[in-house]
Amino acid sequence: MIFKYIQLIFLFPFIGTGQQYTEKQIDSIQENGTQSLRKDGRFEEAIMLNIELVEASQQLNYGKGAAKGYMYIANVLSTLGRHEESLRYLNLAEVEEYTSKHPEIKARIFGEYGRNYMVMGASEKAIEYYDKGISYSRNTDGENKRLLAFLYHNKAVALSHIDDMDAAFSFQHKAVQVNPSLFGYSVLAYHHLTFGNNKDSAEYYLNRARDRIRENRYSIYNMSVYLLNRGRLYKSEGAYETALAYCKQALVISRQIKRPKEICKSYKLQAEIYELLGDGKRSHEYLLKYTRISDSIDRERRKGINILMKKFLEEQEKEYQSTKKRFQYIAWSAIGICITIFLFVSLHFRKKRSLILKKDLLIKQKETESKELEKKLNFAFGEIVALAKANDPSFLARFQEVYPEVFKKLLVVNPRLVNTELTLCAMIWLNFSSKDIARYTFVQPKTVQVKKYRLRKKLGISPTEDISLWMRNL
Repeated sequence: MIFKYIQLIFLFPFIGTGQQYTEKQIDSIQENGTQSLRKDGRFEEAIMLNIELVEASQQLNYGKGAAKGYMYIANVLSTLGRHEESLRYLNLAEVEEYTSKHPEIKARIFGEYGRNYMVMGASEKAIEYYDKGISYSRNTDGENKRLLAFLYHNKAVALSHIDDMDAAFSFQHKAVQVNPSLFGYSVLAYHHLTFGNNKDSAEYYLNRARDRIRENRYSIYNMSVYLLNRGRLYKSEGAYETALAYCKQALVISRQIKRPKEICKSYKLQAEIYELLGDGKRSHEYLLKYTRISDSIDRERRKGINILMKKFLEEQEKEYQSTKKRFQYIAWSAIGICITIFLFVSLHFRKKRSLILKKDLLIKQKETESKELEKKLNFAFGEIVALAKANDPSFLARFQEVYPEVFKKLLVVNPRLVNTELTLCAMIWLNFSSKDIARYTFVQPKTVQVKKYRLRKKLGISPTEDISLWMRNL
């Protein structure tokens, strides 16, 4: 890691020195430096690098450097799970004048919007942005095969989230047709194994993927995806020891590049293989590892990059607001020249103010009603929490009485849920941790983790989803 950092400084010795950049240097560092840091899992450094390059671009009045810098920051923040911040940086990238004149960067920005919304669970919104990105990508100059393939692939994932598997499969094929890659072929193999149970097709696409490896055209992350799907294929064929070997290779890479979702997938697959081998102890060990990461993957985030990043974002927003006010001042000055227009605008704003006052009054009334309702719910909530902590038999009935919609929606998802599972759902909905649930129900924390895993399967909750958030969003 130290060697790679020294190597980056050697390649770009002006980083962090306060030296004046040229536009060519900014382009080179953004492309090569960002990719190098991302591959090593050094996400904070990638963000700080692009913050410095955005500031340098602004000094040069270099719109391309600023727009791409914002976009790269947004991309890394999305990888870290900081989706709200990522969206704010994408907005800064989108309003840059350079962006409006260049379809390629607009397509990439829309792709990042889609990526954020997809992870946040808004799959249909993500598909809208991917469609916009695809439209702009087709209108770009030159060959943008990788970008178009990226958009096709991510749209396919979003479509699978809304259970449109035929369309998802079609777009996965489009992605590979546009840009044949190790990743694309590996994903197609996964699709055939998971949704079609077609081992021959899966093996065909994995062999195509292997050809890309021989051509040395892949990233280390793509290699981990390939290895894991090789493991899945061997598992389906009963070659369990070979499947384990591939899983472990994929796990080493996923740990190296800090990909918790891929680590989670590897743990799950190894637990399944050990169970098939009759090794219950190892299967349980990996199942617990999988469950721990699965339950925390969407909650555990980095504490923050540092004070400089926050300050930088605040300064960018202040500058944006200042620019906006200057334009408003010029507009009002121009309107003041013409009395007729001034009177028209004045009347317009009076009407608008009247509407705002009415709206404010309505909002205040709603707030009062909401506070009264909140008081009642808070009292009932406290009562229910106390019943849960006491392991009172009346807890389930009281919860259903106060929050009838929760169980109604759960039973729509799976009508076969029994009372013990509904009780676990209620405690998760109340935001009790696994440790709390174990303490109040007098069982071991490991037992709670296993129950949660089984509950996920019965409710069809993705391993990447926060189960507490899923319950709250019912």
